[in-house]
Amino acid sequence: MQLLRMKLWKKSGTLLIATGIIHNAVGLLAGWPVLASMAAAGFVNTIGPGTAEMDRNAIFWFLFSGFLMLLLGKMMQDAIKLRQQPVPAYLGYCLLLLSVAGCLIMPASGFWLVLPQAVLIIYANRKARPAVAEGMAA
Repeated sequence: MQLLRMKLWKKSGTLLIATGIIHNAVGLLAGWPVLASMAAAGFVNTIGPGTAEMDRNAIFWFLFSGFLMLLLGKMMQDAIKLRQQPVPAYLGYCLLLLSVAGCLIMPASGFWLVLPQAVLIIYANRKARPAVAEGMAA
């Protein structure tokens, strides 16, 4: 079990990529009628100001945030591979803050998927800190 916990942080980025894929899959399935209406209108300039097109605004930002998760997850995975260290703890704390806020505002959502990922990053940094300090002393 200890070995599993020690190595799981190496998949932090991959877990966020998986979350982004799930997020966008849900968005495509749930938002398909809205996306179809946008496609029928030619996509360009299909979201105007105001609240008349909130469904179009919602699906745009839903999918946009999913793609941002994919990009951030890929960047995290590349950093982990390059440095052979967990991503910085501040990223875990930021993800924790955002996911807790999301869970409070929208309890029936996928924000719960990000909570364990944030804790994993924070925990990995607490475990890695003594090793980094020892390496600096040498």
